[in-house]
Amino acid sequence: MHAVKERPILFSAPMINAILDGRKTQTRRIVKPTKKHAEGVIILDGGTNRRWPYNMFDGSEADGNGMEFPIGCPYGLVGDRIWVRETWSPISENWREAEDLMYEGNNFWYKATYEKDMIAEGLSKEDAKSIVEHDHIINGWRPSIHMPRIASRINLEVTNLRIEMLNDISEKDAIAEGAQFVDFGKDQYGQQKAGWRCDKTPGNYEESLVSAKYAFFNLWEKLNGIDSVEKNPWVWVIEFTKI
Repeated sequence: MHAVKERPILFSAPMINAILDGRKTQTRRIVKPTKKHAEGVIILDGGTNRRWPYNMFDGSEADGNGMEFPIGCPYGLVGDRIWVRETWSPISENWREAEDLMYEGNNFWYKATYEKDMIAEGLSKEDAKSIVEHDHIINGWRPSIHMPRIASRINLEVTNLRIEMLNDISEKDAIAEGAQFVDFGKDQYGQQKAGWRCDKTPGNYEESLVSAKYAFFNLWEKLNGIDSVEKNPWVWVIEFTKI
């Protein structure tokens, strides 16, 4: 049994909300080759966490000679923990100095849930929305990449790990990635209106997509660029549970 390690991971605001709502239990991250001129990745033993994926060389490289080189998952092994980085702001500039600020739930603002938190503080929905839109918070929003461990509010445990090609995602796994189904009821002609969205809750039927898989691909292209789905990269499939 290996010693449990902790590593950070970044999530966007919609995915933060999906995790907090219990809708997101998977994330996919591109497998990055560890050597130059890598041709791709092959999977041993079905891609389970007992045998790890390998980087395959074409045999022409002096340092390769057709050998297989292991790729370690940057997010750890099954049983390891991941702490989430998100867009945030300290409530007080003195947060680093106070011993009782080792995260108690009310010492930092988080952009993903800021509007909801402001409403919980007693503001009207309209006032909370106005504050969020103008970023009227004490110290300004800090990028997620700069979030220190002390400010993280979400901790995850890796429960399963594998690699697969991006386009092999199933409808079930796309839902586990946080795709949300919205039922808009029937229109004036009796036609059922419903659809899927991954990056935000659709305000109307026209903003939704026909499947969870398409909703996930839509989000993937927003994060990774046009044609990133068509490139069909190998990805780490990290399954987790919120601690």
